Amino acid sequence: MKVLAAMLLIAPILLTTLFASPLPQPKVSLPNDWTLRGDVYYPNDAGVHDPQGAGLLTYETNDSLATVDISYESSLGRTYSNESLLNESVWLMTTIWRLPVNYSSVMTVAGVAAGYASHHYSQSGVLDLVVFVKGGYYFDIDMSYTIGSKHDAEVWSLLNSIEVGTNGTTTSTTGAPAPPPQGAALPPQTMMIVAIGGEIAIVIALGVLIVKALRTEFFG
Repeated sequence: MKVLAAMLLIAPILLTTLFASPLPQPKVSLPNDWTLRGDVYYPNDAGVHDPQGAGLLTYETNDSLATVDISYESSLGRTYSNESLLNESVWLMTTIWRLPVNYSSVMTVAGVAAGYASHHYSQSGVLDLVVFVKGGYYFDIDMSYTIGSKHDAEVWSLLNSIEVGTNGTTTSTTGAPAPPPQGAALPPQTMMIVAIGGEIAIVIALGVLIVKALRTEFFG
């Protein structure tokens, strides 16, 4: 009876985890000298609030002098005040990055309110961090660049181009497709088919185990 009770207890949790809806990748417009360097599909990276995890997109200039990391996860239906967004950005900078904040504020990024925290690691070099919610996504984005350089404007142009609710493809301003993710063995559609097949097999196996436990319990 204890075994059956334990299986019935974990079954809803397992099913909820297996069939959690994946988040399509956000869409951005890349400046001409930027490249997609890293791509971790949701939910395979660590999230801030989403218990399922997060996705991570890393963009870098061809001269490696500026970087943007876009971490995205489900907003879990939560809404954030401007003060909350500001507190989130400062908390991430001081607690996760363990860096002092030289300046913080609330600004508009990608058409929505965002918390902003900045750390100056040299006279002109900065690590900026913004947090905002858009279209059911929670974004935690960090950017490293040199103030006043050509990459300064490019970083903010990239951030302001972020769109959600699209097919998740990445395009450049010239219209040419961006290179595929480094080390991606399967396209997202194929990965989803494989994942669904595996989930169905697990659900069937779980059902068989529950039936066996019932038979053992009531028929010996």
